[in-house]
Amino acid sequence: MMSGSLLQFVKAIYNYNAQDQGDLGLPFVESSVIYVAERLDDGWCRGFTLGKEGWFPASYAKAIVAEPALDAVRLSQVLRSPQWAAYATPEDKIYFVNQSNQSTTWELPQLVNEARARSRTTSPQSPVSPVVNTVKVGSATSATPPAVKRQSSGHGQVQKAATLPSSKPRLVTINGLTFADGGPKQPLIEPNQPSFVDYFWSDKLEKSGFDILLAKHINGKMVLKDVIEFMKERAAIEDAYAKSLLKLSKSMLGSQEEGTLLQAWHSVKTELVARANIHSSFSDQLLTDFNKELFEYKEGQKKDRKQHELIIAQDRKQLLQLDATIEKGKQALATKQKEIETKKLARKTSLKDIEVARRRSSYASEELKRTEELYNDAQKKWVIDMISACKDFEHHEQERSKFIQDMLYKYVDMHAGTHEKSAESLSKVTDAVDKVNTKADREAFIRQRNTGTQRPVDRR
Repeated sequence: MMSGSLLQFVKAIYNYNAQDQGDLGLPFVESSVIYVAERLDDGWCRGFTLGKEGWFPASYAKAIVAEPALDAVRLSQVLRSPQWAAYATPEDKIYFVNQSNQSTTWELPQLVNEARARSRTTSPQSPVSPVVNTVKVGSATSATPPAVKRQSSGHGQVQKAATLPSSKPRLVTINGLTFADGGPKQPLIEPNQPSFVDYFWSDKLEKSGFDILLAKHINGKMVLKDVIEFMKERAAIEDAYAKSLLKLSKSMLGSQEEGTLLQAWHSVKTELVARANIHSSFSDQLLTDFNKELFEYKEGQKKDRKQHELIIAQDRKQLLQLDATIEKGKQALATKQKEIETKKLARKTSLKDIEVARRRSSYASEELKRTEELYNDAQKKWVIDMISACKDFEHHEQERSKFIQDMLYKYVDMHAGTHEKSAESLSKVTDAVDKVNTKADREAFIRQRNTGTQRPVDRR
């Protein structure tokens, strides 16, 4: 018998149905723990799991090391038995599921024969079964292993229990992106505030989340353009108004008036000149201050948007290409596995031909695995680029809103300033009107234009 240190164990990284191997294949599901009894140079392994023995591609599993607390020899015996199924967590910690009652445990279980032998030498004890949570996945039921107790981190803090998922979520690919259908809910990246970075990952109504953010950004650009156009039109109105006031101030209307009332009328015309200058200055400010600042700000945001648009488009194109390559690779692998099955059924097929077919299948499997690794790397890059784009777009949106808000405050202040200046100019008109003295005007008129005080008398 091999010593415990020489025994090899692997963890399945893919599901394997072993249809191409017929009765010689070893079927398993992802995360299953397998005891490897034999490994060939052509990339095939003979192993045991759940009491079954058979062949499987080495590329469908990765090597793991049994924990010191688990006796390797006894672990290999458990894997040869149909009583228990063994699985590994993402951290490669092994747990066991009883196939009769679906109970789970972290501890290396006793087989029925061992338990009976031990009961003859020890006093009987009441079995304690761990609490089991089960979830339905299709027609199968999988069990959740018990959670590890909370432990102190040594700094006065309590670490969270290491719990295991009840089942692995089904993966679905949409427009080149892979998502988990079901499973635990992913934590938000920015849980304390509504953030673009958490809510625009999938596609919706033939538009990607990035497309929606991009449309929002472009709409923001259009609003900035509209603000510029508004300020131009507002400036034109102010300029036209100023010119009209100036023209009206030069008219001869009311010039026949005399006295203090004429002075009040002159102050009205003088105020028109002052008001025309105020509105002309307001028009100039709208054209210079607002348009320059808005244009420079709009161009800065456009440069950032174009850069993200190019990067994300390249990422999605690469993911679509790799996804198509993966699908072709799966078809090629299925064809190679079917070829092995066909050759086995053919009477005249030599062992050499079967061996060649196996090698072709192994090569196709390795190529598929390498393509999936390239895809995963490309998708990770897309995630990083999406986070960067989302954060920049959100920053731009906050910045744009604040910018327009400040512009509107400035507009209100400028407008209020024109009213203050106009009110000051009008106060002079009010003073002139207050000084109107119709009696004095009559006296002055009489004094300057009188024709005598002698009235006509009757004829005698």
